[in-house]
Amino acid sequence: MSVPAETLVRQAPPPSVRPLFSRVVIPSTLRRGCDSEEAIDRPRNPQSAECARAWFGGCAPVACHRMEHARPHEHGHAPDSGPIGSAFFDERAATWDEDPAKVERSAVVADAIVASVSISSATRMLEYGAGTGLVTQALRDHVGPVTLADSSDGMRAVMQAKIDAGTLTDARIWALDLATEAPPHEQFDLIVTVMALHHIVDLARVLEGFAALLAPDGHLCIVDLDHEDGSFHGEGFAGHHGFRRPELADQLAAAGFGEVTFQDCHEMVRDGVPYTVFLAVASPHAES
Repeated sequence: MSVPAETLVRQAPPPSVRPLFSRVVIPSTLRRGCDSEEAIDRPRNPQSAECARAWFGGCAPVACHRMEHARPHEHGHAPDSGPIGSAFFDERAATWDEDPAKVERSAVVADAIVASVSISSATRMLEYGAGTGLVTQALRDHVGPVTLADSSDGMRAVMQAKIDAGTLTDARIWALDLATEAPPHEQFDLIVTVMALHHIVDLARVLEGFAALLAPDGHLCIVDLDHEDGSFHGEGFAGHHGFRRPELADQLAAAGFGEVTFQDCHEMVRDGVPYTVFLAVASPHAES
């Protein structure tokens, strides 16, 4: 039975410490080649910046100001829903991590998750739509064994290279599409998915898969777009134009989750238009 959204949605209280994020505007190029700007959030946590420098051999800036290079539309990879499918990500996988903005944004997401849920070295984590595994890298020292799932051969090859090089330890890779496949018979304490769900048309099946994979005391962390007018991707996009938070909470309830908390995570700007990105944290329904 679906629980009314108002009982599910609880805005996270204002933090009692200074914000984790600051706003950085970078230029980018959309999939169709149009000029735009994207604002990412730079982590105020200096350790996150240290991680960024380490990943780039000391070259990543601590404070990212205006980046003068153009980059294509970017985020975590989802299965082949909408116009941006596996081929798009396969072609870009080898150079994906060369963009400091992606590394910094992954650190921001990791900081927000660490501040929002209780995790430890025993936490079994799944990242769904993991891309090259940047978010998992940023969380690596906070969790236990990690599983990275992505449908792009190119992205999985990059992740495997990181495992082979020792960059990602105690890690394994799945070629998994929950929109078309049954979830494996395993459970995780933390499931993370970043900027992937808005690409997935059959969202209900994927959320049900998450519910099956999540341990009773676990947490699902979703980072994705708030609802927008369709201009983020432009015409022809077959996925979701972001999500209305109460509606997503209803969908999570129908899939087997209990209370959901939402908080702003960061903001992206394209062609002068701001698009907010949220972090939603959901737990399974409590057993009666």
